[in-house]
Amino acid sequence: MLVPPRASPGSTPLARLLADLQARPVHASHSVSAQTLSDQLSHWLSWTDAIALSSALSSALSSAPTSAPLSASQPCAQGATHPDVAMAAQVRRGLTETIHADSAFMARKPAPGARPGTGSASLAGRGGIAAGSDANRTTATAAPAAGPRATQAFVSDAALEETFFRQRCLSLQQTMETRIAHLRAHLRQSLTACSADGARLAAVDAVLERALSQKERALLAGVSDTLGRYFGRLHAHAQDVAAQESGDVPLEHLSLQPAPRAWIDGFRDTMRGVMLAELALRFAPIEGLAAALHALHTSC
Repeated sequence: MLVPPRASPGSTPLARLLADLQARPVHASHSVSAQTLSDQLSHWLSWTDAIALSSALSSALSSAPTSAPLSASQPCAQGATHPDVAMAAQVRRGLTETIHADSAFMARKPAPGARPGTGSASLAGRGGIAAGSDANRTTATAAPAAGPRATQAFVSDAALEETFFRQRCLSLQQTMETRIAHLRAHLRQSLTACSADGARLAAVDAVLERALSQKERALLAGVSDTLGRYFGRLHAHAQDVAAQESGDVPLEHLSLQPAPRAWIDGFRDTMRGVMLAELALRFAPIEGLAAALHALHTSC
């Protein structure tokens, strides 16, 4: 059994999870480095991005914000929470609930009268593709006949399920990206209307988002591929086990043999953990903006 090496303790939870799934350590760039933040950003930022970031950092922002400072427009009390900070927390709770409630993580009961382990019944009844989908109707009308191995339908189902899980991963990523981008822009507007310091921070964040979003999107696009390869390894192992266990089963009993499906539940748990870790990573800029907004709100 291959035991994946321990990932670097300085890496993010998402990076550690993906490293474990790939059975290899996190890239050396995640280890403790003597490089400064500016040195590390130089690998991600172009010279035009660096100029824009420098301008945002050095700008005195002598002009007043378009809105009145928060202390004048919205009287606050110590310990009070800015409504936009509360909204950010609500968005994160909503995204967390969306992940937990996604169809990829909800096991389905077998259809009435369906035999366990057969092609379409296994797929629709055990959490593969949702009942009623186009892919499920296809398997229902063209279920493979029992052959010399009880794993024939199992192989067919797994190929469809891998596609399904990949699609669900991409859909959740798109949902996170869209909602977080809208929230991030809204928090920048609130900071800009708050004070000169808030406006400066908002300007810096806007530059960083423009400069790093494409790189971030390209890196996170690999999450579904990593999950797909992990799914393939789990399926290959389960297929080998199923072939060994059904080797001595009489031919007339093959259709009654349940395909081993416990590994699917384990994959669901792993994928859910990866999606939650990605949400935490994507939400890091939001937490910084919300913390700054809260500090300005409570110190007015």
